[in-house]
Amino acid sequence: MKKWLRRILLYLVSAFLVLNLFCALALTYAPPIFFQSLDEAWARVYLRIQSSNEHIDSDTLYVGDSVAGQLFPFNSSNQLTTNGSVLAAGNYMLIANALEANPHLTTVFYMCLPQTIGHDINRKRTCNNFVKPFLTPGQFSYLDKSITSALDRQPIAYLYLLPAYRFAPIDEVDFTIDSQQDDKELSDFSIHWLKKIYQLCQSKKVKLILASPPVAEHQRDKYQDWKAIRAQVASDPMLEQLFNGYFSTIHYYPDQYLRDKIHWQEAFLEQNRERITEQLYKDVGTAN
Repeated sequence: MKKWLRRILLYLVSAFLVLNLFCALALTYAPPIFFQSLDEAWARVYLRIQSSNEHIDSDTLYVGDSVAGQLFPFNSSNQLTTNGSVLAAGNYMLIANALEANPHLTTVFYMCLPQTIGHDINRKRTCNNFVKPFLTPGQFSYLDKSITSALDRQPIAYLYLLPAYRFAPIDEVDFTIDSQQDDKELSDFSIHWLKKIYQLCQSKKVKLILASPPVAEHQRDKYQDWKAIRAQVASDPMLEQLFNGYFSTIHYYPDQYLRDKIHWQEAFLEQNRERITEQLYKDVGTAN
């Protein structure tokens, strides 16, 4: 009996190792179409991570949330827009990868709605959009206490370091905690990583432009024209430098053109994308 148990255990361990090896190879060498076929949030973000390590012909990198992605959609090159749940930390990693692989980059456009730029890590969507795609050996060196402290509260999330676990059909880990950050303010987590982005670009002598994509009109009153964020920025010299010009890029458009609470109808964008982007470049003083 013991002999059979040892054999069964050996087979299980061997199968586990082979499965993880296969999944590790898939993460490393599978073509983009493989991740596109998965049609999962983490796989779509992982495509951006892959692209961030590739050569970019342009001298300008674009990152940001999903509304920014409506203006500058992901193109497997210099437009690595994702979604708000990638967090400032995920965008830091994309930028760091791209700058390392492309020392010729001169400008980083980071575009995020005011209500998403301050997202905390303690959110329900953190697992699929940040932890699963970014908790890999290639990104592990970027992790700091602001991330590991959240992972320590949900230690099962460390299993995503095993490639096979990422592909398993299991429920995502909910990082939500009772005292969630009000999205009217920048979370401490967001401030920490926004400053790291600023310092990274400063160290590389890369121009960092923080800007907002189009904002729905109803958000102006809901968030009191971003009174809380403006106060936070005004009280911190580094944030003042980082957000210099950001609030002037906020332009409001009628809610009737929304397809949901924050995203715009494609017909509206087809008619106005060029005008909106030209206004954006004008606001930040950068030629298209």
